[in-house]
Amino acid sequence: MIIAIVSEQISSTARSILKSYADKLIDVYSDCRLYDAVSSHPDMQLCPINEKCVVVDPEISKITIKELGDAGVNIIRGGSTLESKYPWDIPYNAGICGRYYFHNVKYTDSKLKNILDEAGQITVDVPQGYSKCSLVPLGEEGIITSDVPIFKKALEYGMKSMLVNPREVFLKGMNHGLIGGATGVLQSKKIVFFNGDPMHHSQGNEMIEFITDCGYDHVSLNNGCLNDIGSIFFLEL
Repeated sequence: MIIAIVSEQISSTARSILKSYADKLIDVYSDCRLYDAVSSHPDMQLCPINEKCVVVDPEISKITIKELGDAGVNIIRGGSTLESKYPWDIPYNAGICGRYYFHNVKYTDSKLKNILDEAGQITVDVPQGYSKCSLVPLGEEGIITSDVPIFKKALEYGMKSMLVNPREVFLKGMNHGLIGGATGVLQSKKIVFFNGDPMHHSQGNEMIEFITDCGYDHVSLNNGCLNDIGSIFFLEL
């Protein structure tokens, strides 16, 4: 069974298309501890550590917890409680790319960090706390990112890396969004889902060529510009 974890605020069009690829959609709900623009973003409230297990903020919605549990997902409650201001809103925003994980590890939730370390994940320490928001993981072979230090670190680790302009990603109430938050990757089928049409981004052609070169296909969930909805996560049980 394929599960897609999504913001409650995604469009009905995106939901309809995702249902063609996922057996079940599970919503993450707005949390008043976070500022409005990201209050329902999955990448703020949880971090999947593999295809069957997620580490979650201990005060995440009980509805989300129940739906994840009913689906058979292994749920681990983290040790960090989210707060509104940076960096206390980023403990679960680690960007996992194959055997690597990118994050400002000074602020990574301790339980999440221990689990990743014990699993042999390679830590890539970067200044960017919103790491998952800032990257599209293409296995451990490639990465698309809107963050310069992540881009450079990925190259240092031998990954293919593409840097894109975040100012062309929309996020309501903010100057701009981030590319990772406007996408989701179904790794088993090698499909990148864009919340919006990548061709509305000035680097759209380059992104599609890069994705194709990494062996991935792509699907647009909406028309119009890319819209940051806090990442779409896929689990397979």
